Amino acid sequence: MLLADSLRTLAEMGLGIWVLLGPPPLWGFLALAAVMGIGEAFFNPAMTGIVPQLLEPEMLQQGNALNGMSNSSGAVIGPAIAGVIVAVVSPGWAIIADAATYFVSVMSLALIRIDWNPSEHSDAFVELLREGWREFWSRTWLWVIVIQSALVNALFASLFVLGPVVAKESLGGATSWGAILAAEGVGALLGGIVMLRVHPRRPLFVATLSSLIYPVPLFFIAARSSVVVIALSGFVVGVFIAVFNVQWTTTLQREIPEDVLSRVSAYDWIGSLAVLPLGMAFAGPVASSIGISTTLVGCGVLIFVLTLLTLLVPSVVQLVPPPAQHG
Repeated sequence: MLLADSLRTLAEMGLGIWVLLGPPPLWGFLALAAVMGIGEAFFNPAMTGIVPQLLEPEMLQQGNALNGMSNSSGAVIGPAIAGVIVAVVSPGWAIIADAATYFVSVMSLALIRIDWNPSEHSDAFVELLREGWREFWSRTWLWVIVIQSALVNALFASLFVLGPVVAKESLGGATSWGAILAAEGVGALLGGIVMLRVHPRRPLFVATLSSLIYPVPLFFIAARSSVVVIALSGFVVGVFIAVFNVQWTTTLQREIPEDVLSRVSAYDWIGSLAVLPLGMAFAGPVASSIGISTTLVGCGVLIFVLTLLTLLVPSVVQLVPPPAQHG
């Protein structure tokens, strides 16, 4: 995590300075975005794995909820601060300010003290990958939900590709779209607050049920509903996205042995995001062929069907946490 955020600090700082010196070419943006992606790919699975080393088992859900709330708060406040910096100074300084946030993360991570013995992971890299895969594939509930998440993420990508187009054509442009996204962030913040107190007896069942709400904004945008209605639907979806994320991450940390948790989480991230680029790439061409509204409705219906199919898997519905960890 230290190395990942050090890498992201350098990438953002480099981009910010480049922007100040003059408009970078497209390849410069692409290259530094790829570096940022590499940092994120290492950071997120490690984050999943480090939380159980810092918190007692009964505090895992609260810790994950607080982590999600910090992300949601940043998603709401960050763009506003960036907008002010861009308006008052320049985009380059806004990017440098973002680099500073990664540096703060590096300094904060450096203060964490955990017991870790590198000799425990002295096996060959490929063998470590195989061990993580065996743990991943041995749990039906795990790979079923990862496959569902991969397809849902690809379908939900239509919102981020086609939503701005609809906002520009029918909803008043970027300001309206920004309000819709901000409402989702506020909803996610509220969902995190709820998860501080509510401990479902069947966490994966509740998490999967939450996915049934995801298509709602797609339907309202397809219908060209008012900005208020779409923003409210985004708010509700934000709440349930937070519910899913907290329950899913906490379940992984409770059910997967600590020594392979980050590797299993890495397979989770790979699987969940594997077809997201395809979803983004095909949303535009499909909408050009059958229409934006039809594409959005079709994606929403497929998300709904995939979620219902996932609820037919017994281990998804029946898995419960250890007795001391549910209320």
